[in-house]
Amino acid sequence: MKNRLWILLIALLSGGCSNDLGDAVVISAASSLTYALEDLVGAYRQANPSAPPLRLNFGATGVLAQQIRQGAPVDLFVAADSREFDSLRLEQYLTDDEIRFEGRLVIWCRQNAACPENLGQLDQPEIRRIAIAHPEIAPYGQAAVTALQTLGSHDRLVPRLIQGQTARAALRYAETGDADVALTAQSLAQSVGGRWTAVDDALYPPIEQGIAVVKPSSQPAQHFFDFVGSPTGRQILDHHGFHGVR
Repeated sequence: MKNRLWILLIALLSGGCSNDLGDAVVISAASSLTYALEDLVGAYRQANPSAPPLRLNFGATGVLAQQIRQGAPVDLFVAADSREFDSLRLEQYLTDDEIRFEGRLVIWCRQNAACPENLGQLDQPEIRRIAIAHPEIAPYGQAAVTALQTLGSHDRLVPRLIQGQTARAALRYAETGDADVALTAQSLAQSVGGRWTAVDDALYPPIEQGIAVVKPSSQPAQHFFDFVGSPTGRQILDHHGFHGVR
């Protein structure tokens, strides 16, 4: 993880030290893509050392989409819910270029904590707090609520639920012990240690994520977009638990 953080720091510092910040490619991304994008940026910079700096802005998909509507300077949008692409494209904020892939909801626990093997075991008395992403703005939060509702345990577990704004924030609650478990993204859970198990994907709709180009498109932004869709980029996405890249 230290290597990924160092790669991100280099990318951010490169942007901060640029004499013309307008040359930077700004990537607004859902927090579930944190580690995948750090690796994508690192691989891209290694292959293209003279390319403009890449600046990463992580947040909840709904919040990031609203920032684009409000005129935030964004070149690429990486969403945890590709339906935001459809809305933004109808509103003329995006080009037709996009890459889609699917994420997965998982249960994450600290290494030595009591960890349920499935959602049906969240009723255990030792599990007092369950962290999820905010369901109104974060697709992984929506997926968590839907899965619990499908199972019939949502209303019973509501008093135990605590919300972070993003999937990454929900995971951090569990990492720090403020929650006993987190319902979060596989792409995050598999990169931070601890223990995790996949939630039955029959309990929630597919989490279709993706990357799209924001208007007006620039050549550097298009170049990074093309890299994500290349065999190297697809391999990195697959390594981080994203499936069905298309």
